[in-house]
Amino acid sequence: MPFSASFNLQEDTVLLAPETQDKKPFVAIIKDIEQSLKGNLKITTHLFYRPDEAERRRGHTWKSKIKRELFYSFHQYVVPAENVMHTCAVHFIPVHKKLPTSKEVPGFIVQKVYNTKEKKLRNLTDKVYDDNQQQEMDNLVQKTIQRLGELPDIIVDKKDLTKKSISPHYDILVKFNALTGETSRDEHLVMLLQNVQYLFDSDDNSDAISNGNSKSFVWPDVAVQAVVALEKASHDTFSPNYQNYSEKIQNLAFNLKVVSYFFNMNY
Repeated sequence: MPFSASFNLQEDTVLLAPETQDKKPFVAIIKDIEQSLKGNLKITTHLFYRPDEAERRRGHTWKSKIKRELFYSFHQYVVPAENVMHTCAVHFIPVHKKLPTSKEVPGFIVQKVYNTKEKKLRNLTDKVYDDNQQQEMDNLVQKTIQRLGELPDIIVDKKDLTKKSISPHYDILVKFNALTGETSRDEHLVMLLQNVQYLFDSDDNSDAISNGNSKSFVWPDVAVQAVVALEKASHDTFSPNYQNYSEKIQNLAFNLKVVSYFFNMNY
């Protein structure tokens, strides 16, 4: 299909002709369009990756949660304009939001960003991007909201609700938008947050915070930041082997509990 004016807009999401016929089309978002002196059009895009196309460390690939899932990336890809096949719908939805069905909202779903250099995944709403990238993420999410409306938050299943509502830790992670959307990882986050709380429970720390002159930890802000960083580092390092990852989290949780015990003994 020849490149037409209908595609002549930045931020359009499109399918690009694959390099060979046995490959799936590329999915990309148009970032820039240039015309050469000879009149040829070239487009600069950022590529999306299907989970089985995004390489992990040690050569593994990612598993898809849903069939239409894509990972966004900042990987620039320049192609002739005639490589554009047609536009396609791509929706940027944070992991804590309920996903619409494909019948309700056709198109691809993006909840994570793939770092092609580090071979890592980040959530759309993670605050780990530089200013320009963060602005881009915010804009893409906002455009989806304008198209689809504000989607409801995920409602916890009743079976899980009893277990998670025993303590406020899960709710804290929800409020701080710290959940990963993966059940096992979120359970590990809850465990770490529960154990690190002991560091915030000493009377000395509470009194100092009340008096407004504390350099001590602030609950739960600092705690959430700390456990998210610990879990991410463990996941990035050990995720190809789930057992190693789980054992690492268990060790961290135990060590936090031990340190907290001796910390509180001193007050």
